[in-house]
Amino acid sequence: MAEVDWAEVRTLLDSLYGSAERLEALFPGRKFTLDGHLVCSIGEVIAAYMFDLPLDPASTMVHDALCPAGRRVEIKFTQGRTVAGPPPAPHKATASGPSASHTSPA
Repeated sequence: MAEVDWAEVRTLLDSLYGSAERLEALFPGRKFTLDGHLVCSIGEVIAAYMFDLPLDPASTMVHDALCPAGRRVEIKFTQGRTVAGPPPAPHKATASGPSASHTSPA
């Protein structure tokens, strides 16, 4: 991965989340949730940085990166405190490779 100015990334992410929070304050009862491709891509680049993972091309089916141990991994990133679906079995959690998450304030 090319050298990235992570201070700038933090500023940009703070701006995104701050804008969503401000919109929610301006329009009570409406949610301005950052989701979809945006959150997935944020999670992928942060996990790649944190775990030194070379990322696959965007939208590669099933996996997102190759971990140093040689296993293909899928990166999941959520803004909430929970992920939909049942929790993974312990053996699956360790076999699937690294996972990263950012929890925004409730």
